[in-house]
Amino acid sequence: MEQYMSIKNECFIPIEQFRPILQQKYGLDVESAWIDELCRIFMLAEIKQGANRYLFDADIEVCRKLAVLKEGFSACETESYDYYGSTTANMLKIADDTILLYEYCNERKALPVFVRNIVLGLCCKTGGECSSRIFDVLGVTILTKNRSVCDYIESVISRKEKLEYIKSSSFANTSSFMGSKKKILGFIAESIIAHGNDESKYLDIMCGSGAVSNAFAQIGPVYASDAQSFCRILAKMQGSGYQESLAASLTESIYQNYKQHMEAMRQKFAEFLWEEERIFYLDLKEKETVLKQYSDFIKSFELYSSDCVNSEELKILIKERKQDHRLTPYCLFTYYFSNVYFGLAQSIQIDSIRYAIDQIEDEETREWALGALVVTVSSVGTTYSAHFAQPRHLDQRSLKYILEKREKSVWHEFSKRFTAIAKDSERYRYPVTLLDGPWEKALREMKGLFDRNVIVYLDAPYKREEYSRYYHVLETLVKYDYPESEKKGRMRSKKNGERFSTEFSTRNTEKVEECFENIILEVLRKGYICAWSYSDNGCASIMKVVNRIKKQCDCDVFFYSTAHYHNSQGKNAMKIPVVEYCILFRGTIV
Repeated sequence: MEQYMSIKNECFIPIEQFRPILQQKYGLDVESAWIDELCRIFMLAEIKQGANRYLFDADIEVCRKLAVLKEGFSACETESYDYYGSTTANMLKIADDTILLYEYCNERKALPVFVRNIVLGLCCKTGGECSSRIFDVLGVTILTKNRSVCDYIESVISRKEKLEYIKSSSFANTSSFMGSKKKILGFIAESIIAHGNDESKYLDIMCGSGAVSNAFAQIGPVYASDAQSFCRILAKMQGSGYQESLAASLTESIYQNYKQHMEAMRQKFAEFLWEEERIFYLDLKEKETVLKQYSDFIKSFELYSSDCVNSEELKILIKERKQDHRLTPYCLFTYYFSNVYFGLAQSIQIDSIRYAIDQIEDEETREWALGALVVTVSSVGTTYSAHFAQPRHLDQRSLKYILEKREKSVWHEFSKRFTAIAKDSERYRYPVTLLDGPWEKALREMKGLFDRNVIVYLDAPYKREEYSRYYHVLETLVKYDYPESEKKGRMRSKKNGERFSTEFSTRNTEKVEECFENIILEVLRKGYICAWSYSDNGCASIMKVVNRIKKQCDCDVFFYSTAHYHNSQGKNAMKIPVVEYCILFRGTIV
């Protein structure tokens, strides 16, 4: 018991001590296999550190509650519900008058988050009995006579339908981004929503591609921030605020300016455009010949480079535009990324659309059009895993893919996506309001708007990968500032401050953990709830971060976990099994 108390002060308890604690402290006799089963279905949020397994100390109460319910439970209780479903399902009593049934499988398979919330008592707001109900939802069956549980599950079903729409929406499936939470939106949303109310506001403080902002826009007022401009624009696209009819009308207006710009560029690059189109129509049965001709064509077109010698004419042209980004013709993508991530005709189209968007007077409307272009550019690029860290290597194996990708009309893809995104926007209840980043600035701005009832969602990088490197092309598209063009990837210059360097991009694990500690504590100081997303393959220790927070703040902490897969980067990408956590911190630092 003394050993348990010393470990308890550090917030985490070795799993093998849970059984003796339940026996000594509560007089409950449970089997180790039962505790292991609760971990297997993620009813308990297990954390591994090397070969050791730990549970958060608050899960002692979860175990105690379930053990008490288990002692007084008989399978005969299901008879009063007229349940005639599976006879092989495992049964677990999770609240008074509420029984969970789930099918056993050999793998670790997470129960839906709402089940843990019922056990934690987070859904019981009205109480009282009702007639027996049977719910089949998210792969489990719930038998209940509890009115508040019924109300809660019905709200879960309603949110599930909305989130299913998000997963199938035009925006969600139009491009792919590293670290996107699109596939576990239900897990994240249900982990967080139970800790708020109808008046809660949501701040996605490092919004990335905005997938979580998308989910929150179905639930309440959403604010999104990120240090990178393109991320904020993407988040804006995922809430309400625009209409299909407006997009259709605006597209016609954009097209007129686009067409005018395209004509000027076509005249300037007529010979190159003719040669590119000729190559696109060559017979790929002669791959070696086509590859040689396309490689020669690529070499013949001069691109701007900060590392190599450029012609005097190109140096002057880029220098002028560095000083005045609005000089025409717009040619950033043409001279930076042609034949690198896009075809020449595609790059000219991107520049022409970008020019046309800049002619829109209303800033709000301009942002919607720019967001549609960001999504389009992400989708049409010839990349590895949809990021721009390095160009796709051109060889006989990749030739067909690259040529087919670069034949596509950027204008066609843009106009199609813009209309689809606007149509999706009509179906959201709340807009996504943008706040400037980085996170310190966003928190100050949010505090100026709301003193309380804010849930801050924190999804910082799990590894030291620099997102500004992986998505520099998209940031350049938004800023359109003719930056430096370094190495094969045509990167913005980190040395000159053109690429944002996140505090998480370090090999020093201690510094990463300090970053998380600082952000979470600052959120709590503002009087807000912090919801932290992280995984068991992140470089920081979840246990160390939570211990540090608890030592400095008397806050409530709620752990949620689920099984997930991460995609590795590179040519031989593979799925890596991980455990995703959503950890809620609730408490105010005075």
